[in-house]
Amino acid sequence: MDKEILIKKYLTSSLSETEQQNFEKLLESDTDFKEEVELRSVLFADFKVKQKSKMREWANELNEKKTPSLAPSSATNTSTFSTLRRFAALVVVGLLAYFLYTFLVPSTTPLPDYLAERHPSPTVVMGQQESKQQHWDLAITAYRSEKYDLVVEELKKLPSLTDEQRFYLGLSYLYQEPSLAINAIESFEPLFLKSGDFREEALWFVALAYLEKGDKEAAKELLERIVQEDSWNVEKAKEVKNLILKNEVKKLY
Repeated sequence: MDKEILIKKYLTSSLSETEQQNFEKLLESDTDFKEEVELRSVLFADFKVKQKSKMREWANELNEKKTPSLAPSSATNTSTFSTLRRFAALVVVGLLAYFLYTFLVPSTTPLPDYLAERHPSPTVVMGQQESKQQHWDLAITAYRSEKYDLVVEELKKLPSLTDEQRFYLGLSYLYQEPSLAINAIESFEPLFLKSGDFREEALWFVALAYLEKGDKEAAKELLERIVQEDSWNVEKAKEVKNLILKNEVKKLY
């Protein structure tokens, strides 16, 4: 069968059993074919991610259009001025509280500077079952686009995760809102508790996840382990640990 047809059928999950066998043989024997499949997989995954994003935007627009607008009544018109005054007063109080908090309350979490440094995305590796490969391709593309909720969505569709997939699942939880830090910890912990390719990276990121969660004691223990083992990101671990200690000293006075 024509290679182009095989690739198109692979991307649309429509390969027959015989075609699947031929496809896998070509992946093993034809380097050019394998590279073309990897490239097309990434492009196709990127297209699907963009389509999902567009669908969400359209859904939001439809919901907004469905919300009925209230026509202003005469009573509303007469109370407009007083309403504006109350609103202005609330804005002033809010701004005052913001500036007091920003300038008088010291920052105690060094985490955001390090979360700003996004870990590189994984590479596309062929060889998995077709449906699993497509979910992984989509997750990779979503990660590269910093759409971490979509990464989680695609990886959750897999019946089981490799260490690499579990690592990027943890990152995608960590790079979202702080309330998901506990999910990041649950993803990272099996990786740093055993020897493996992602142990050192998982140790660093689970320390950040504990900081994001607000558990500084657990974070310090893990940072100290990184220092003692002279592990990955040891200099950053020293710096974050020292910042935590300095902030705790300030609280005593």
